[in-house]
Amino acid sequence: MPLSPAEQLAYLDRIGIDQATVAAGPSIETLRVLHRAHLEHVPFENLDIHIGRRIELDEERIVGKIVHNRRGGFCYELNTAFTALLRSLGYEVTLLEARVFDDGVIGMAFDHLCLFVDLDRRYLVDVGFGDSFIEPIPFELDGDHRDPAGSFGIVSIGEPWFDLRRDGEAQYRFSTIRRVLEDFESGCNHHQNSQVSHFTHRPVVSRATPNGRVTLSGLRLIENVDGERSETTLSSEELSGVMTTVFGIDLPDVDSALVAAASGSGAALFDTVIGRCGVGWVEQRITVVTLPEVSNTATLARSRAAVGGSELSTPPTFVQRGIEAMARLLAGERRNLDDVLVDISGLPPFDASVYEIARTIPPGEVMTYGAVAKRLGQPGAAQAVGGAMGRNPVPLIVPCHRVIAADGLLGGFSANGGTVTKRRLLEIEGAPIDRSLF
Repeated sequence: MPLSPAEQLAYLDRIGIDQATVAAGPSIETLRVLHRAHLEHVPFENLDIHIGRRIELDEERIVGKIVHNRRGGFCYELNTAFTALLRSLGYEVTLLEARVFDDGVIGMAFDHLCLFVDLDRRYLVDVGFGDSFIEPIPFELDGDHRDPAGSFGIVSIGEPWFDLRRDGEAQYRFSTIRRVLEDFESGCNHHQNSQVSHFTHRPVVSRATPNGRVTLSGLRLIENVDGERSETTLSSEELSGVMTTVFGIDLPDVDSALVAAASGSGAALFDTVIGRCGVGWVEQRITVVTLPEVSNTATLARSRAAVGGSELSTPPTFVQRGIEAMARLLAGERRNLDDVLVDISGLPPFDASVYEIARTIPPGEVMTYGAVAKRLGQPGAAQAVGGAMGRNPVPLIVPCHRVIAADGLLGGFSANGGTVTKRRLLEIEGAPIDRSLF
């Protein structure tokens, strides 16, 4: 829906532009002013992802969030809202699909949303990438374009694909095929939920300034002024104030959730039908799960030790989702935990491969150590599989209790209670533990 005159005026006010600036109609000069103003006033941010608010690709809701709630957003939101403003001002705008490069590896389909604006010529426009060009880039292939943020060029990869390069390094690959907002649903869903999306790691807020950029990443406030970089680590108490004074974002009702997400690591206890379990996390990824020890103090201590001694904390959004999923599993709900965000990187490759196979075993089913070894292509490694299970840092998420010995015997279990605990977990899931598997 086109913006009403009142909405257009409110949007211009949001980015510090008066009506006189746009009165003459569409032009590249005015587009440059609008583009820069948007980058300086509306932050790139992923806070909704970390406070449990789902991002919907609905233009009216997105414009309301940015203009009336004075928030920011990520690419799908920022470029959608900017499109609504530009079209209301008479600009011809096309939505484009792009795929972002990360250490030279290109991203998924609909990884990013950017724009074409047609004036005297075609321009690449993007207020949703974070640290990138400040002014629209002419869609020309005859050399680099100087921008306040660096040197940018567009290189053809073969129709309809082109690479945007900054100082010679590819930032993203975009297609000139016209898209509609609904095309980006898969990308938007991925980036707010996926284990591999960097948006789910930590809260980030960033905006351009007249002479650089200011970014909040977790509890780190990073300022770039005329090429000079400084960094300050905030306390939890300072986070809300900086969010308001530096970025104009006021979210008092979710301060605790943001602090939990920004703090990076922590540990907590949670109640289940088998007793109080422990969990530890780093950057929204669960890194340790502790089944009930002899006391709550011991359970928490073991969880804290695995995350560098972090204090008892409020679990951030993604960790809380994992806690709820584990509690439901232990209450008898047959559900996989493959959507729980977990970080078990840095493990020996053999252990990681064993855990990957174990995560495919559904609740209510079991697999022998030998069968896992065969799946690995190492049929003689049943004992080594058992050793890996004994080192499993995230029981339940990696369901080591579902891996048993031959002939229906339970085999070992390293958690407190040993095979008694293992049997109880299998009984909760209705697994066939009292008959031969062969």
